[in-house]
Amino acid sequence: MMQEMRIDTDLLGRLLDVPENPEEGADWALVRAARVRSWSLPALPLSALENEGHQLGTGSRDELRRIRDRRGTYAGILVDVITAEPATRVIKGLALAELYPAGLVRPVGDLDLFVPDEAALWRVVGAVVARHPVQEIGVSLYGRTDRHMLVSLLWPAADPALEPSLKVEVCTAVFAGNRRDVGTRATVPEHPVIANLLAVAEERFQRPFEIKDVVDVIVADRHCTGLIDQIAAAAGQFHLAPELSELLDLTRRHAEIGPLGEVADSLHDAVVRERRRRREWTQPLVPTGVGEPARALMAGRPVGGLLLEEQRWHADMRESLLHPFDEGCLLRTPVGTYLLVDHEIVTHELYERALVELERLERG
Repeated sequence: MMQEMRIDTDLLGRLLDVPENPEEGADWALVRAARVRSWSLPALPLSALENEGHQLGTGSRDELRRIRDRRGTYAGILVDVITAEPATRVIKGLALAELYPAGLVRPVGDLDLFVPDEAALWRVVGAVVARHPVQEIGVSLYGRTDRHMLVSLLWPAADPALEPSLKVEVCTAVFAGNRRDVGTRATVPEHPVIANLLAVAEERFQRPFEIKDVVDVIVADRHCTGLIDQIAAAAGQFHLAPELSELLDLTRRHAEIGPLGEVADSLHDAVVRERRRRREWTQPLVPTGVGEPARALMAGRPVGGLLLEEQRWHADMRESLLHPFDEGCLLRTPVGTYLLVDHEIVTHELYERALVELERLERG
């Protein structure tokens, strides 16, 4: 039986390309290399150093405390939202962090939640707004043939000068696709380890894989015994065989893995099929006469919301309402009214026209 891969400072040093004998000191070089990659990644080597008995100073201990407190805050929020909506599932960050060995801190920047429909989404949002100091709420729509929603809730971190805002993201479809030949998939695998492993693979559509992804695979590998066939089948079903294959191959270049190594060996045919499917895919035609945001969504582009009027909470409203007007479309939600746009720059004329339309609606 293959011995479990130990996640320690030696492994992290190799992953972060830290020299074996750096001039500035091994501990400092390891943490600095992590900080260059992302604001939250230092928690991983800091906790590994702590586990191995290295002396940590006041700054290091406080940094670890803040990231642990952040994770604790998210864990408390999860209790609140599951009480409000039992079908809520946590995806990626917090779910993967629970799999890490005792004492090893996986950075958790955001809390990602999946719900089955929009009514459930607003129940979850309502639970967060009622209990936490939310200062900003973003709304966006995505999905070509079926409308899905993502709501982002943000408020300041414990030390805003050193870390970004706390963020809870609630969505009705975890797998949003790549805006081209991989579309939105509205379900997730029932098994939590498989769901989270594929969610990490899905990240490849937004960015290259990172060190944290590799460590996530090493950790998940310990929980994949007996799941080899299910993981391979799910990768094909959710159109993620190429991305999962890339992630597992990257991990194997740095560490030994067991069951997931067998998954990597079994994915060849699924990768070939998926790449062929993507080559043969054609962009669906957008019917004439379709207005925004439907045109953008059908073309595969997400549509964001520009807040026009904030409303702290509208308890009687169960679903958002689209209100098209000549120049665009408003989205009325339990937390406010948004102008829907699929581009970064909104003209002053469109903004003013949207405010006029909102005023007309409110007058009835």
